[in-house]
Amino acid sequence: LADLGRQLLANRFIESYQSLLAVYARNSSTSADVTESGKALLDILSALDQLLLTNPHFLLSNWIADAKSWSSSNASYASYLEYNARNQLTLWGPDGEINDYASKQWGGLVGAYYTTRWSTFIQYLADVKDGKNGAAGYNATEISERLIEIGEEWCLQTWGERSGEGGGAKGNGLQTIKMILEKWG
Repeated sequence: LADLGRQLLANRFIESYQSLLAVYARNSSTSADVTESGKALLDILSALDQLLLTNPHFLLSNWIADAKSWSSSNASYASYLEYNARNQLTLWGPDGEINDYASKQWGGLVGAYYTTRWSTFIQYLADVKDGKNGAAGYNATEISERLIEIGEEWCLQTWGERSGEGGGAKGNGLQTIKMILEKWG
């Protein structure tokens, strides 16, 4: 069921992303229109993270715990292993040499990393629409740099320091699938 829900949400995400771009491209749209259109993307990401967190096979916490388990109780080395585990999933290099290299749909990664990035992107589009980027308008290099900064900050975090970061699956997968089908099916 998790795979069915993941695919449904991925399909809806693409549709919502295309809608966001269409709203942004309209001359008559406002920053509020862009923000409103972007809410659908963030809702989908929230539902996806909630679904993924119900399945132990789709947990970021397992990936990080497995990486840190190689440390033999050396805290410094464990931090290094966690950094590398996070970096491999996201930036693949200290400066985002291959940004989004692994691009996994894992509970915890979607909620803590991808949601932050998409929220930043949506806000950037709204700011450009509002004229907050000056005469320059949309600047792909600028937004790319912002997203890499988010990745760099995320890679330096330690799992379990943020509220809600724990180990193990949580929630009821069947109930979550039912909610997803009712809303997005």
